Amino acid sequence: MIINSCEVQAIYKDIFDLDVECIVNPANNSLLGGGGLDGLIHQNDGEELLDETVKLAGTYTSGAKITKTHNLKNAYIIHVVGPMDSNKKKYQLLEKTYFNLLSLADEYNIKSIAIPAISCGAFAMDIKEASKIAINAIKSYLQNNDSTIEKIYICLNNYKFFEEYQNLLNE
Repeated sequence: MIINSCEVQAIYKDIFDLDVECIVNPANNSLLGGGGLDGLIHQNDGEELLDETVKLAGTYTSGAKITKTHNLKNAYIIHVVGPMDSNKKKYQLLEKTYFNLLSLADEYNIKSIAIPAISCGAFAMDIKEASKIAINAIKSYLQNNDSTIEKIYICLNNYKFFEEYQNLLNE
């Protein structure tokens, strides 16, 4: 799907295999590493990433902060804290998470970015609802902002999640 000259695509692949300028890390509030993809990003990028995220002093739910990479092929990592499924304002916060990360990508003039299914792993949000919010938030951001992002890959390593996003993008 093309939105204001930005290609938005769901892709069934490991986020580390994509040739993009920036990957998104679905982190916890401390930004110091955790389980799932967050832990893998910290493990693969090394101790320098931990040193850098310590200086960020965490962030709030829906917040986004950026670091350079150290041992990954990408230039940047945008660390976001999506809402947990138990949060009463989870849908509004998830939408805000996407807006914040895309705004930060534009601030750094990032051209290509890979985004996982935020809040759908350890934070247990329903993929059907989360994917609708994600696609709508991305569309809304690109339609209402002068974005310089050229490619957004929604990177999914769970085939069920991939199908959900792919179906929404094909509608």
